[in-house]
Amino acid sequence: MEIVAVDSGNGLDFAALRADLVVVLGGDGAILRACRQMGANQLPILGVNLGRLGFPRRRLSRGIP
Repeated sequence: MEIVAVDSGNGLDFAALRADLVVVLGGDGAILRACRQMGANQLPILGVNLGRLGFPRRRLSRGIP
């Protein structure tokens, strides 16, 4: 495993990121921000929700068995 980029809220552009997986630590906003930062180069995201609300996660998990 190799860490290829770290963004601690500075808004890095991950469009040219060459990776197999993106790990996002934070709340739903951090996960959505990572999606925007990847642009057209969308990669699988492993989100570790450290936030308090979790609105999108709760909505999506209803359809997952």
